[in-house]
Amino acid sequence: MKLAGIDIGTNTTRLIIFDKESNKVLEKRRIITRLGENFNGLISIIAKKRLIETLNYFKEIMYAHHIKKFKAVGTSVIRECIEREQFIEEIFEKTGIRIEVIDGKKEAELTLKGVLWSLKNDIKDFILLDIGGGSNEYTLVEKREPKKSISLNFGVVYLYEKFIKNDPPTDEELTNLANYIVENLITIENFFNKKDYSNYHFIGTAGTVTTLAAIHQNLKEYKPELINNHSIPKKFISNLLNKMVKLTNQERLKNYFLEKGREDVIIPGIIIIWKTMEQFGFDEVISIDSGLLEGIIIELMEGENA
Repeated sequence: MKLAGIDIGTNTTRLIIFDKESNKVLEKRRIITRLGENFNGLISIIAKKRLIETLNYFKEIMYAHHIKKFKAVGTSVIRECIEREQFIEEIFEKTGIRIEVIDGKKEAELTLKGVLWSLKNDIKDFILLDIGGGSNEYTLVEKREPKKSISLNFGVVYLYEKFIKNDPPTDEELTNLANYIVENLITIENFFNKKDYSNYHFIGTAGTVTTLAAIHQNLKEYKPELINNHSIPKKFISNLLNKMVKLTNQERLKNYFLEKGREDVIIPGIIIIWKTMEQFGFDEVISIDSGLLEGIIIELMEGENA
């Protein structure tokens, strides 16, 4: 039996096709739909059109695989949408795909399940960061079990549109952006309420982290097996950031291994990772390619076995 999962995020919409019998991922697709573009409580007509086209394309792929069971989840930007129910109904009418909107706690829970799918077994205690377009989820994990989880709205699309108006960004814009991130990190640190993280690892998932892992390894094509469990040193991240902030969006796209649509939001994404490492005392971040999508598949299988 084949299962499918769809993750509709603020920046990216993703699809996974999984074969339960062979226990293999058959396909993964991702398209930057930027639902959070110019978000003011309402999702723009242009962003909505991009999502509808993407979901109909994903539906064709699911038909080709004879998918009979799937789940599509919506995260931060749909959670915050003023006309959420109308939006969900319109998407259903035009694609036949019903979106289940999940809260930050559920998003973190599914993401952790997906991360554990790929994370090395000897890593037991860690802070997990899932960087989104609208929100970021931080989970404190001990003995591979979630202890505390928090979701705050300072995702990369939100930060870029709030703070960066110039291309390349000015020093003032970068300072204000970094200070805002630190304010959120202090909230997270107070929420976790631990004094020492020296025995914890720092695990990151989603596009910013996996992109950094690809750049660090000078990859010319994306290979999940090389992304999973790859350690990226803090010094490399700092040096890369200092180079990237001096470039325009188009120069970044030309000079680095970036998918089209990530050349702008990569800057706030890197600063989030760098400032998290500074705040909690980490010297490296370990990248994981799997996350929310794989968590959706695991939940589908758990539902079958219940």
